[in-house]
Amino acid sequence: MDYINFAFLILSSGFFLILSIFSLYEKEKRASLISFIFALIMPLLWGGLIFLNSTPVIRIINLTILSFAFIFLVSSLVKYFPKKPVQDIEKATQFDERDHMFSRMSMQKFPDNSGKYYKLNPDREAIDKKINNDPNLGEPGAKFYDKYYSPIVNSAFMMLERTSKIRSGKINKSKNDLDPIKISKAIRWMANYYGAIDIGITELKEHHLYSHHGRQAENWGDPVTNKHKYGIVIVVKMDQDMIGQAPSLPVLLESAKQYVESAKIAHLVAEYIRELGFDAISHVDGNYDILAVPMAKDAGLGEIGRMGILIHRKLGPSIRLSAVTTDMPLPLSDIKDEHIEEFCNICKKCAVNCPTGSVPKGDKPANRNFEHWSIDQQSCYSFWRKSGTDCGFCIRVCPYTKKDTLIHRIVRTYISRNPVNQRIALIMDDIFYGRKFRLKTPDDQKKFFRPNL
Repeated sequence: MDYINFAFLILSSGFFLILSIFSLYEKEKRASLISFIFALIMPLLWGGLIFLNSTPVIRIINLTILSFAFIFLVSSLVKYFPKKPVQDIEKATQFDERDHMFSRMSMQKFPDNSGKYYKLNPDREAIDKKINNDPNLGEPGAKFYDKYYSPIVNSAFMMLERTSKIRSGKINKSKNDLDPIKISKAIRWMANYYGAIDIGITELKEHHLYSHHGRQAENWGDPVTNKHKYGIVIVVKMDQDMIGQAPSLPVLLESAKQYVESAKIAHLVAEYIRELGFDAISHVDGNYDILAVPMAKDAGLGEIGRMGILIHRKLGPSIRLSAVTTDMPLPLSDIKDEHIEEFCNICKKCAVNCPTGSVPKGDKPANRNFEHWSIDQQSCYSFWRKSGTDCGFCIRVCPYTKKDTLIHRIVRTYISRNPVNQRIALIMDDIFYGRKFRLKTPDDQKKFFRPNL
């Protein structure tokens, strides 16, 4: 029995010591400290059992602890989740891009369309006018505005806007007889080479497309037409030190940067496909014909979380997406259920911590003929405008927003096994990382930027 105790001593102490070191590397001071305390407690527990094991009462206690430990380890390996009800997603109605908050806010630039929209949606006019009284993102007057750093954001998005001209282009008339599997591998390599952390390929479906255009004046209100059969979704990661400053300006800077990076990759992939003799269109921030999140889910890149965005299988919601649609035949990506949605059901940290209560705390409501979580975009975006950032606090507090290290890969695998594991993991996440988080302040922002000024 002493050998078993010694083995548990080494394993438990080693685990918490490694977690403490990794947490220190990730700048998670609370998790590092608590892990280190546990690493000290484990030798006292198991060492005490070894030293006092000759006492009958201690032997009984020891056997009980070992039995529970054995049951815990075995049950942790069990792969079981109740079957989820299957939704007929094909019956889902398309989302109209004109109803998106970004589209509604941009209509002040073209009043003719504004009049048309509010004639159809009179209940939204007063709300939108009130929000538009606040400064635009990156402009003076907002809580986190900085005269040196905020203009960087507008520079990024203005540059992105000019890239809309290269979304489509000339197709090479000479089609090569190429192996679709090898092409998909080349696309994946190319995307990774230029900075993507993941890509997925799915068959393009009707609910992946907006019903009508709503962001640009020239095609506002026109039905979205896209005859492509396949969609490639590109994932780039956001820097977690920047996301850790939510909801201050660094989040908006990082978001803008990664929209630029994801756009660059999408434009290059689309150009590459056209060079091979097939049609392709890139879809990037401000110029999407598609809804990137459901498309990414169907491409096997993750699941849609409580906050209504993609929870990536490795990096959680701390990502940005772009896409390419094409008529080039490509093999579809495998879809593996990581049971992230089940974890979102019980976690609710994004909802508990949302400063405006925009993230729902209840079950998925039915909308557009299927059940799905979505945020209250009006209250969410109103907070963005007052703050001068895109907040990102829900991303910051999500338990999946961890660096892709070995220790977190083990935890993600553990979570994907069964509901009991998920409950235990949530309790441990609350202990090590906390349940409620503090919003960053303008003073925090000044300290963050101070080394650069």
